[in-house]
Amino acid sequence: MNNVMLTLVAAACNVGTIACIKKCKYAVAGGQSALYWVLGIAGTILATQYLVLWADIKGASLGLAISFVIVSVMIAAAIMGVDGESGRLIVLPLKHIPVLESTGYVLAVVGVLLVGVSQQRQSVSPQGAKHHPEAGQDI
Repeated sequence: MNNVMLTLVAAACNVGTIACIKKCKYAVAGGQSALYWVLGIAGTILATQYLVLWADIKGASLGLAISFVIVSVMIAAAIMGVDGESGRLIVLPLKHIPVLESTGYVLAVVGVLLVGVSQQRQSVSPQGAKHHPEAGQDI
């Protein structure tokens, strides 16, 4: 699997974490057992970290990969909800998405993307390379 695919699957796993958290909250509020949802939370977090690790090992920009995973989670957290009657996961209608919370998410997403892009630019810029004076070459 290449870096991009690993990062996309990691982001999907992290969105799964948000789904499990929302379902766990619904189960606890309804007086039901949340054990399976807690195990789902732990499993999706571990899968996300494992996939990001492998993307990093295969040469992906770690900052950009983590930025993408964080952005996908923030978007999912803002638009995903649980239907009160059926308990099913739903995409919230636009009128039910909290404005202040969404504004905070948008600002955080922009900040995370800027950090990821700047880290990517810094890693490929000639100014980021270090010069070893004794060897007379860049390392």
